[in-house]
Amino acid sequence: MTSNVFTSTLSKRGDTIVKLRDGTEPPLIIIHGGLGSIHAFAPLKRAFSTTLWAIQVTRDTPRHSLEAQINFYYEEITASLANGPYRIGAFSASSIIAVGIVKLLESSGRTVSQLAFIDHFPTTFITPMLGVDLSVTPLGDSRARKIFLRSSINNLLAMTRADMRGQDPNRHRMADDLQAAYSDSPGNVQPSASALEYKVEVDQFLNRIFDFILSLHLEHQIQRDHSHPPISDKAFMVQWMQSVHAPVSVYLSTYGMLGTYAQDDHPPPEWHIQEAFKNVEVVILDAGHYDILSKDALHRGLQGNYLMYRAQSHL
Repeated sequence: MTSNVFTSTLSKRGDTIVKLRDGTEPPLIIIHGGLGSIHAFAPLKRAFSTTLWAIQVTRDTPRHSLEAQINFYYEEITASLANGPYRIGAFSASSIIAVGIVKLLESSGRTVSQLAFIDHFPTTFITPMLGVDLSVTPLGDSRARKIFLRSSINNLLAMTRADMRGQDPNRHRMADDLQAAYSDSPGNVQPSASALEYKVEVDQFLNRIFDFILSLHLEHQIQRDHSHPPISDKAFMVQWMQSVHAPVSVYLSTYGMLGTYAQDDHPPPEWHIQEAFKNVEVVILDAGHYDILSKDALHRGLQGNYLMYRAQSHL
């Protein structure tokens, strides 16, 4: 049985930046998740009353490196919006892209007034259960990439099934479809053509992320005194993020990225959120990885003071 539940495949996508909501205030520019599509942002489009743009993967998106992808999005953003302040958001695995874009914007002298992560944080890529446990498998280990890919896919499938507290049959079909695409013997569920296309995109994206993280790690090692032993923690990624000046907000879902953690560990100390950013707010929402996008608290938080300004302008 084929279950084609994926939508908006690459062949149907045009512009990299899609303007979901027009307005007078600076747009919140939110970056796609790991699948590259902005289909999941429909609840944001319906709920927002302020300016909202989205970035999606298209045929024009660079595939050879994450750095090239970051630079491409930076150029697209500045071509569409010459002057700031800039507001950047990231859903899921694009969190690392968002940091890269903000660093480019700020290093060019531009003002970034908002950086928002939705149910993700860059250090989770090198965190036990969610990515590579560096205390067990250093990034330079030949097994690290395979572990990273497997952990990332397993986490994606688990969060997809857990969405809506596990009661959404569409999410289960989506997970089954994607899992079949990854299986050598899919059994009764044959993967749809679009799921196979997404598999290629996800694999390429995750490999680009791994290469980028590995390069950050190697650069950090080169800068260190050679008399020090190799680090096996997240210090290199935390230091990479610490140069960001923009105010940061992190919205996490209890049965999404936090699903494997006890409530007392929300947010998990091993993510090093507070160490990475001085000006950061963490908001925990009772939600899943996808249905967090439907939560009023997220909509209000992302729009921030612009909601107040919009309300006052109508008085």
